[in-house]
Amino acid sequence: MRELYDEWVDKLRRALAVAFTRELYWSSNRKLAADDLVNVSRPEVIGAWLLAKASIGRVGLPSNPLGAGMANAGEISSFISKTGKGILNKFENEANMLFNDNDYWEMINRLKTRD
Repeated sequence: MRELYDEWVDKLRRALAVAFTRELYWSSNRKLAADDLVNVSRPEVIGAWLLAKASIGRVGLPSNPLGAGMANAGEISSFISKTGKGILNKFENEANMLFNDNDYWEMINRLKTRD
């Protein structure tokens, strides 16, 4: 079982880093700068975010949330520090595609008129 975990741990950390960044991006009303992302992505902030996520959906919950989880928080923080600008660019492109998708907005408007 440990081998399976070791095989997937980096991919899981990266997925959590992307999820953390996505939540900050959307909660900032799409105004999150790369420098701000790096500044807020400290291990203790990510550790608190992991605990909050785990209390809701058990996503990324370490077996010892008050101890061993900090190593993961540190790795996630490091990953965001190195790749945050690229991750944000990806989200900006996704958001632009979404907000410029006329078919999507037509569907949303049709749903609004049903109420």
